[in-house]
Amino acid sequence: MSCETETPKDATAEVEVSTPKCDETGEAVYTNFAHIISHDALSQEVGTHTVTVTAEAGHLFANGTDTLEITYTIKPAVDCETPPEVIATPVVTVNPICGVGTDTLNIPTSEDYTSAVQWNEAHTIASVTFTIKDGVNKTFVEGMTSVTVRAQEQDTKDCHVTRLCSVEDHTYIQPWTYGGVTYPEADLWPVDAEAHPGTFEFVNNSEITGLHLVTLDNESYTDGLIDGGETALADVDAMTYKTFRNSTSTGYAGTLPAYILFIDKDGDTSTTTDQTYLFYEPYNNGAVVVGSWQTWDALNGGNAQWWVSGTGQALHPWSYFVTTFPDAKVLAYGFNQGTYNPGTDAYVQSIEFDCATTNFSAPGKGGENPDRVQVPATQETVDPCNPTGVINNVAWKNPLPATTEDIRWSVSEDGKTRTASLQNESATWTDGTTADKTWTLPADSGVSCEVPGTPVTPGKGEVLPPAKLPQLLPHTGPSDTTSARGLLLALIAAIATYGAVYFAQGKRRFEQ
Repeated sequence: MSCETETPKDATAEVEVSTPKCDETGEAVYTNFAHIISHDALSQEVGTHTVTVTAEAGHLFANGTDTLEITYTIKPAVDCETPPEVIATPVVTVNPICGVGTDTLNIPTSEDYTSAVQWNEAHTIASVTFTIKDGVNKTFVEGMTSVTVRAQEQDTKDCHVTRLCSVEDHTYIQPWTYGGVTYPEADLWPVDAEAHPGTFEFVNNSEITGLHLVTLDNESYTDGLIDGGETALADVDAMTYKTFRNSTSTGYAGTLPAYILFIDKDGDTSTTTDQTYLFYEPYNNGAVVVGSWQTWDALNGGNAQWWVSGTGQALHPWSYFVTTFPDAKVLAYGFNQGTYNPGTDAYVQSIEFDCATTNFSAPGKGGENPDRVQVPATQETVDPCNPTGVINNVAWKNPLPATTEDIRWSVSEDGKTRTASLQNESATWTDGTTADKTWTLPADSGVSCEVPGTPVTPGKGEVLPPAKLPQLLPHTGPSDTTSARGLLLALIAAIATYGAVYFAQGKRRFEQ
């Protein structure tokens, strides 16, 4: 009897596939080979494959066969995961605006993140949360996808209420009026028979355009005021003007027309004792050149140097006046040249005040209101004291003006009333009216004197009054200190007691 030996089932073979990596497929390899005589090559292509492995003679696989089919799968590579980019935390800044709960924020925007704002109840602290958008492979510092930035309100002081623009643009080609006074003014202070009054001329030619101002002597001056619309001093956003100093000027090299403001310090225009003038002079603020236009910034960020009438020339920056007179209103703005600007030949142009600009041209060369006629200057009178035997000697200071193509002048039979009428039906006065302008002689003051005098028939020529208490303001009549012009000229002439006394000529007008 024979015995058969059982064939051992000890042949083994396996296929192992590695895990796919970033941009790499899995890799197949044979492992655990034992008693293998042959095998198929392994495909590394993505997909499922089958290979056959054959055992050596005398050996079988565990399934009792001498061949083994092995199926394996190669998986595709996976996408690479790029590390997120780290971006800076956004910066939030505050726009300080006066008042509580009024500050605004400057919040950056981006395609990478969104933002949301939350103020606390008192509106003094803002929390701004920035969140990375979905699908954006970025983070803030330390891998955060959301970050909150806090901002503190910076300006909680009470606001100064800003008014709407209350001034208008102008292009003057002839004298204009403000406060019932015709400007520009051109005169002398003090009066000196040997001196020359200041002069002005509206010019527009091939060489230059502007308002030409000349002051030949120490006593010469010329000035002009333009309605400032009662603009709050603190609200004035711009003050510039242009000047041109002619080479014919012979006086101090730095003199040019000054920029002036007529202000009410407390803003209450029902009282006038606190009304005064502020002066900006170019030579206090930069170098003056000859023969070229110069533009002067009378604000200069609050650093422009100004002085106030009655203080000599104590200079202060513009910011000082805004702080010192927080409630002040600007009643008028304009220019002034003289006194003590002898030999100054200059032009002024493009006076900018807040939201308006005043330019100067010449008749027939453009400008505003060509069909409007300038309101005539006030017809001034004189009231000398009454010598013995004289009851009434009030008279007109100057002869009746001559009739022109625009204005017809007439006088009443008794000589006591003068009338100016418009010649053209389509014309209007510069104050917007069309009615006749009339002036009547006032009643006699009744002041008597022993000085011999010549009786005067009212309306018949100029009268030279004998010595008496003189007019405080020779240009406007007795005691006119309530108007802008009155105050302007009150700074020119001062009255003491019987017989006028002027301030010493060592100082310019306004400096006293």
